[in-house]
Amino acid sequence: LVFGDGAATIVKLSTGDISGFAASSMNGIAIRDLNVTCTSTGTTAYVGGIRLYLCTNCTIDNVTMSGLSWAGVFLYKTNSTTVSNCQFSAWAASTIQNSGDIIVYSQSSNNKILYNTCLSGAYQGIMVQDPYDSSTPTGNLIHGNTVSGQMGYGIIIYVTTSYDTQTTVTDNDISGITGTALG
Repeated sequence: LVFGDGAATIVKLSTGDISGFAASSMNGIAIRDLNVTCTSTGTTAYVGGIRLYLCTNCTIDNVTMSGLSWAGVFLYKTNSTTVSNCQFSAWAASTIQNSGDIIVYSQSSNNKILYNTCLSGAYQGIMVQDPYDSSTPTGNLIHGNTVSGQMGYGIIIYVTTSYDTQTTVTDNDISGITGTALG
């Protein structure tokens, strides 16, 4: 368990090229009530304010993130994890391609993305994506989120095969998507 006293507990990252919190092959991690900020623009993808790899049954709740360059929360082959009540804003000016507030990647399954506010100005608000190798995310739920001001898509389910991801997207409020990052 990693927790703070809400927005008053600030974790400052000196560069956007590293993950603020990273875990691999863990079960039951909880991160809540923090403010993660970054003070220097990064150029590296596949890092995030919080990056979970091969983790299960985790909770990320009430975390505020700003100034990042690629991902706020990056779930990579992570299952049965809930990301809820988080706020994302003011991504770095040179945001990296395919950046997003919440990225559910590869074989990440049965995750819940609930009641987050995605206002970062990144490429995507919420992205569920396979890595071009048929490692498809399955059974994720995206519900009750507010997404606005993204440069590409509000919410995108991106797979490179005809596989049915069984992802459920319900009752989200999406507005102000500029599309300026699209070819």
